[in-house]
Amino acid sequence: MNVRQRRFPLKTLWEQKKKIVVIFGLINLLSLQISGSPKFVRNTLPEIDACEGKIKLTLTRIWGDDQTEDENQFFRFPMDIKINKKNSVYIVDSGNNRVQVFDRNGVFKQSIGRVGQGPGDLLTPGAVDFDTVGNLFTADHGNYRIQVFDPQGKYLDSFKTVGAQPTYIALTGKDEIALYSYEKSCKSGHLLTLYAPEGKVLKEIGKFFERPKSKVNTEGIFFTIDQNDSFYVSFCATPCYIKYSYDGNPGLIVTFDMPFKTPYVELSESKKNIKVTGEHNERVSSGIAIDRTGKFYLAASTRPMKKKENFFLVSDGNGTMRRYPKGPYPDSTDRFRLLVFSPAGKIIAAGKLNVFCDAIYVHEKSLFILDTYMGMKIYEYRVSFGS
Repeated sequence: MNVRQRRFPLKTLWEQKKKIVVIFGLINLLSLQISGSPKFVRNTLPEIDACEGKIKLTLTRIWGDDQTEDENQFFRFPMDIKINKKNSVYIVDSGNNRVQVFDRNGVFKQSIGRVGQGPGDLLTPGAVDFDTVGNLFTADHGNYRIQVFDPQGKYLDSFKTVGAQPTYIALTGKDEIALYSYEKSCKSGHLLTLYAPEGKVLKEIGKFFERPKSKVNTEGIFFTIDQNDSFYVSFCATPCYIKYSYDGNPGLIVTFDMPFKTPYVELSESKKNIKVTGEHNERVSSGIAIDRTGKFYLAASTRPMKKKENFFLVSDGNGTMRRYPKGPYPDSTDRFRLLVFSPAGKIIAAGKLNVFCDAIYVHEKSLFILDTYMGMKIYEYRVSFGS
């Protein structure tokens, strides 16, 4: 089967699409009790605007090409990118049910996985990460499991994530797997589930501001892990991110004001409450990352989505997914900008993005912007800071 025509299940892609256009109801007052004594930091819009231009992004490479005849370079819905200790680049080519491996110069090395349900097969994978010896852990989204491959791409093992279709994963320094499942979060209200390397559930981390009522009005998240195994969670439709310790206690709660109407987040120090008021009717966050110095990167929206930027994913009857309305789709946009926060949660830099953004990743001095759905490319930028 030609790579461009591999099957992409309707249910799976519809759930992924809902991460782009999520329908939220009117929220009068949501409240979440918290434990411990977290630090609360608010970043106002004037403070954010004053940091505009203090980060410089220089485009160095575009990963993926929709005009190429080389199918190894053709991506359908690239969901994740990671770079291991040997500088090999792993791209989760979700729509083609595989993980593509390149060297740091963009030369193709190998493909891991093929469409299916057997050992080593993948079905709409969502994310990857590495353990301390270099094994590759893959969120096999459509097969409800985590699969493990050795550094050469050979299948090693897998375990089922019962009731939790894995969306994103990241590994701790103890080789434990932190997993976000959109499906499970809808049911339980928890943000993350931590698994032992062999698949045993260890604990749940964090809660949403309100227990989800259905799959169409549920808040979504992005998350990452720092070198001290702290978890950073940003919310798709609430201008807030939270740093949790490894034990699951919130230590830092950061809000950032937006240039359009969004929910308002406040903390009651005495009652230890997070309160959210307003409507969740637009996405405010489109990815998070953290670098080795502790700087926190967040891709934020600058305005609501325009009609021409919206589309639906539908089946053409044989299992192949298509976007409708049909293109052409815009190549650039002014909808996103990058926010950079200090380890203490204060804004230190902001910069405009001119491409669509569905996720971000930072490696050393490089920032990767994943345009998963519109252009199906990954943009690599060299990052520098200055006044």
